Formats: sequence, structure tokens, C-alpha cells
Amino acid sequence: MTITESSNPSNFLEADVRNALIHMLVENLGFPRAWLAVEKELKEFADARAPRRRIDLLAYGMVGNTLIPLLLIECKRETVDAAAEQVIGYNAFVRAPFVALACAGEMRWGYCDMQSGTYLWHSGIPSYQTLLQTLKVG
Repeated sequence: MTITESSNPSNFLEADVRNALIHMLVENLGFPRAWLAVEKELKEFADARAPRRRIDLLAYGMVGNTLIPLLLIECKRETVDAAAEQVIGYNAFVRAPFVALACAGEMRWGYCDMQSGTYLWHSGIPSYQTLLQTLKVG
């Protein structure tokens, strides 16, 4: 599934990508709307060392009795290829176990493999429950 099944990706702006993605996360993948943070300053998640940047989208998850950053998503208008370093850099401050990249025609999600220290990437975005189950197993 992509966020542009009925749209022309070339007509999308980054805000359009983000809004379509939010709709898909809530309606199709079971993410609680109340636990999505949109366009928040990176400094809200870190100390004063954080750069003056904004994250596009952060989904929180309930683990036990604690609400944690679960999935940090960077949205782009056209391509996600150059955004991996950006979302990984932001995640050094947010510390979500999962990150994702989204543009009008493609989505990828990933996580840091602790053995190699590199991010492993997969196509699409898994459901909210799948991410929570992955945390419990891992």
C-alpha cells in the first residue's frame, strides 16, 4: 500500500504526504490518532545540544504503563533516498526504536541492528500492533 493509490505523486507537497500518511496510519494501520505528534521541535525531545529542526511525525506507543516514542517518520515530497541520514540523525535525540521514510510513492521503515550498528530497511510501514509485538519479542 502506498499513500498515493488514487493520486498523482508529482502533485504532492510534503504536507500532503504527511496528511495522507497520518490518515493511512490511523485508518489502515491502527495507530492511535491521539498518540501522533506532528511537526514538533527536535529540542522538545532532547537537551540544548539538539539542532533547531522539526520532526515531521512521531508515533508513540504504550509499553507496559509507559508511553514511549515508537516510530519516527520523515516525510519528503519526491524521494526518500536522501532522507535516511536525516531521520537517523533526528532519532539520536528522539530515541524511537523504529524509523520510517515516506514520500508520495514509497515508504520504508527500519531499525538499528545492535550487532552491526547499522539500520536495516524494509518496504512499507508495519501496523501499530506489529511494531509493539516486535518490541516485546526483541
